[in-house]
Amino acid sequence: MQDNTRFWFDTRANLRREMEDRKRRFENKNEVRAKIADVVKKLASGITFTDGIHIFTPHSDVPDSGELRLIVLPLENAYAREETRMAFDAVLEYVRNNESKPLYRGNRLLFLAPDHATVGRLCDCVCTALAWGSILDDIKASRLNIDLLQQKQAENEFGTASDVLPRVARECYKWLLCPVQPSATDPKITVEAFPLNTSVSTLGKEVERVATENELVIPTWFPIHLRSKLKELYWKAAKIDVRAADFYEDTLRYLYLPRLKDRGVLAQVIVKGAATKDFFGTAYGQSGDTFEEFKFGDANVQLDDMLLLIEPEAAKAYEAAHPAQQPVPPEPTPPGPTTSNSKSVEQTLPAPGTG
Repeated sequence: MQDNTRFWFDTRANLRREMEDRKRRFENKNEVRAKIADVVKKLASGITFTDGIHIFTPHSDVPDSGELRLIVLPLENAYAREETRMAFDAVLEYVRNNESKPLYRGNRLLFLAPDHATVGRLCDCVCTALAWGSILDDIKASRLNIDLLQQKQAENEFGTASDVLPRVARECYKWLLCPVQPSATDPKITVEAFPLNTSVSTLGKEVERVATENELVIPTWFPIHLRSKLKELYWKAAKIDVRAADFYEDTLRYLYLPRLKDRGVLAQVIVKGAATKDFFGTAYGQSGDTFEEFKFGDANVQLDDMLLLIEPEAAKAYEAAHPAQQPVPPEPTPPGPTTSNSKSVEQTLPAPGTG
């Protein structure tokens, strides 16, 4: 019996197989890194808690300034509790160096790091989206011969893959890293890691919540804490005052000092503290043993480059030794002579019985 079996070969492209082949072309390529950076940039666009966001930016391109900045680390610096070296080494590199010179204001940086366990999934999702995108590009350029049904399939698959990326990227970038120095006498810098909740609110709100609750950044401070730091590090027997602007500049530099959100935080706490005699006195300069514009218990002060914060006991002693002089009231004006007008009126009055 003759076998009349015939086989037909479909010359149309198998889109799923084509996509898988193209995925392998994108692995470990610059396109993947650029796509992840673009997705993370959109996620971070809602972060208003910091003054600047730097995504995959080398430390040489991060400005050494007083603004609070969030550094987004690349995938190769992923963090895991079991393996912290790659992420922590990258953080310390940023904190210590600015191109070929040391970083001056290292206490203005926070870091967003990817989770080592989910890096592979993020890369796979990105490669899938890139592969479907390249297929659509070839369809539009007539380099891939498919029918309308397959074109619709490619468009749907690309949309689905693109929609997944923000959620997967959010799940991957779930660690907030913060460099710390335990004390002024301990030169060793360490890094602390704080997990972000990826299922609630936006990335910006979550970064702000974790940074504030853990006092990584201080948006509101109190006079008792300022007095404590000044007493611990600045006020000495031979040095009873410190320039407020110098203290703020030090908070930008040294990791053992609080990371204030901005200069306004210090300005507000100085006004609150100056209102009583419990925390410090103020002056706007010193000439010899005399404090210029000395105030104690007076909130009418303004943070500028000249403002001095004086140790409270020293301010109390200075106030006792230099009592404020009461203004002398002006002497009363003696009564003047009768005016010529009144005199002329008297003289022109008619005598009794006349007229």
